[in-house]
Amino acid sequence: MKKAGLVIILLGVFTLVALLVFRIPSIPHSLEGKKKCITCHSRQGMVPYPKWHEKHGYGNDDCTGCHQLASGATE
Repeated sequence: MKKAGLVIILLGVFTLVALLVFRIPSIPHSLEGKKKCITCHSRQGMVPYPKWHEKHGYGNDDCTGCHQLASGATE
């Protein structure tokens, strides 16, 4: 039980450090009519996502889990 708690704490610390170091970019545009992020942000798209996104199998439904709308952008 103690191991599981330690793993959760370490995972939280790792996530916080990653957020501070990598500074996850915000979404600068409206999401209206743009729910399929991969259309523009695939590895071959206008603004490609990092290679490791593909390695982890991230898809359209995962983007807003980390990337938030920038202030002024509307959903």
